[in-house]
Amino acid sequence: MLGILLILLLSWALLHFIAEKNLMVLGPTPVPLRLLQFVLGFVLLFVLSLITVMTDTLVYSIQWQQVIINPNALFQSFWYYLKS
Repeated sequence: MLGILLILLLSWALLHFIAEKNLMVLGPTPVPLRLLQFVLGFVLLFVLSLITVMTDTLVYSIQWQQVIINPNALFQSFWYYLKS
C-alpha cells in the first residue's frame, strides 16, 4: 500500500516537473458508465457471497457465534495491510 502511494507521488512529480501537467491526464476520475458498472459489480459480488454463505450454513448446519473483537488485533491487522 505504501509502495502504491510512493509510485503515485513519483508519477505526480514527473508529470508536474517534466510534462507540466497534473494527475488528471492519467484518468483517475471515472466516467459515469464505468462508475455504474463498478457499483453494480460490487452489488452482484455481495449478493453472490450472501447466497454462498447462506447455502453453506443450511447444507452444513453451521452455528454462527458472535465473537468480541480485540481493538489491538484489529489495529495490528490494519497496519500489516497498510504496510504490504
